[in-house]
Amino acid sequence: MRSIYLFLLSIAGSFVITYLVSAYQNVSASFLGIFSIIILAGLFYLYKIVLVRKTHWKRYFTLSVLLSVSTVGGIYLDANTVLENSGIMQAGKFVILCIFLTPAFYCLLRVILKTIAWIAANGERVKVFKMPSNGLLYCLIITAVILLCWTPVWLAYYPGLWNYDPGQVWQVINHEYYTKHPLIHTIFMGMCFEFGYVRGNSNLGVAIYDWAQMVLMSSIFAYSVLFLKRRTENHLLCLLMVIFYALFPVHSILTISSTKDVLFSALVLLDTVLAIQYSDCVRYKSNGKQRTRLSIGLLITTTVMLLFRNNASYAFAGFLCIALIFILLRKVSWRTFALLLACMILYFGCNTALVVGLHAKKSSITEALSVPAQQFGRIYYSEETDEETKELIEEYCNSQNMSYDPHLADYMKSSKSLDRIHTWKDVIPFFKTSMQLFARYPAISTDSFLYLTEGWWYLGDTSCAVIYGDENPGDRLGYLETSVLNGFGITHESKLPSLEALYERAFTYNDYQKIPLLSQIFAPALYIWLFVFFYSEMKRTHRFLFIFHWFLLFTVLMGPCCLVRYAYPFILVVPIMLGVIISERKQMETFSLV
Repeated sequence: MRSIYLFLLSIAGSFVITYLVSAYQNVSASFLGIFSIIILAGLFYLYKIVLVRKTHWKRYFTLSVLLSVSTVGGIYLDANTVLENSGIMQAGKFVILCIFLTPAFYCLLRVILKTIAWIAANGERVKVFKMPSNGLLYCLIITAVILLCWTPVWLAYYPGLWNYDPGQVWQVINHEYYTKHPLIHTIFMGMCFEFGYVRGNSNLGVAIYDWAQMVLMSSIFAYSVLFLKRRTENHLLCLLMVIFYALFPVHSILTISSTKDVLFSALVLLDTVLAIQYSDCVRYKSNGKQRTRLSIGLLITTTVMLLFRNNASYAFAGFLCIALIFILLRKVSWRTFALLLACMILYFGCNTALVVGLHAKKSSITEALSVPAQQFGRIYYSEETDEETKELIEEYCNSQNMSYDPHLADYMKSSKSLDRIHTWKDVIPFFKTSMQLFARYPAISTDSFLYLTEGWWYLGDTSCAVIYGDENPGDRLGYLETSVLNGFGITHESKLPSLEALYERAFTYNDYQKIPLLSQIFAPALYIWLFVFFYSEMKRTHRFLFIFHWFLLFTVLMGPCCLVRYAYPFILVVPIMLGVIISERKQMETFSLV
């Protein structure tokens, strides 16, 4: 009887998946027929061996429902079937599709768990080659391997990529600074570039910046692998991490790019590793010297990390509030809270010193208004909006400079568009109007947020790869921006044109999307969902350490768009979370044997 139920459920799941593919993709009937049979057989096999009631099934069921809703919702958004133009029939169909897609995601989560369990059980037996026991030598070897694998990509794009906000360097050269970008990154980037620029060789400045960033990144990656080795003794996991860091194209391209998100993400990774080590030191009452050393390292790393990203201080402030609550609940010590508070105080002191010392000018306050600005834009251009509402929006927005893109808030939040907002006093009535508009147009307002954040929660989203348009591939604005902007005296001289052409096909023309399943490893949403899933799998003692990452996720959801560089902190942190889960499983097995 159970097999009959599972077979009927498999038919329903196969129908839902086939329907979603056929309804929103142009595919042949013969392909759909074969595809549906394969899906039916696969689902029935999975349901029979996986779909049973087990420990913590409610947790996985909840995550499965969320994944199902996000998948169907993302497909609906891409087809412009949104809340503002949906009826009862559409809502009913949405619910039915989610119901029958949920078991498939439940099985997927269970398969991931089984994979983690297999790595945890067999990782210590895998020994590809012998590595030295000395930690410094171990890190140097891993760093060298990663740099060796990155060098061909750097040569292909020689002298490097100068694409994300490169105008920062003029601030250093002209001694005129702005707080729009982190001042510490502006100084670092400007000094590297200036070294070559003043000698009439801009290529040298770019190469210095790239190699300084590559060495820093690879060293932090190597230290994280060493951390996993010592914590898990899982050779397979360490090998997989080295392969991931060395060969995953996102790393090799971003590390030769001029965006601040690269070093910030690496510092998030290092800070996470140090925080786990400090937490273990407190829990197991290690010697005082080790605790002091970790405290100093955590203090310095956290401060520098906050300096490398303007909105990171907001996330850390939220983390501090939760830490204070945990103190009252006696789950966090006062000494730990004092360390976190010291990090925040030191950051504010250093940041203020930089602003005052460099006479930096404040950036536009509209940078923080992406979500309500998008709401204003979508409502303004909606056919349902009356003239009175448009006049209300025009009190804040300059209609001549307005331009609405569902996935990108840069146009709506610009100071030219929101030209009547200059101080925080102007923001208060702006937010009040936003709330009024939400009450009047809840569906349209919700749609504006869903489109803006789609890439963070929908696994099939491709908007992050065409966020700046794909009409002119010569601009190299694809999934990964690989351009070298004019006006800096930089001469692009590829030393490996064949490799460059391969990467351009993959990430400017976005051919990576043509590879079934494998293309999903490039989706920012994958790492957000893995972060959520791994967080749910951790013990409560370790979850506290990742509350900062939750607040960081909130800040990117409030940001102007979804790009892989914004998701980079989560791409780097997810492997560490996996290592923590494996080490917890190892401890449980050890205790059970005792």
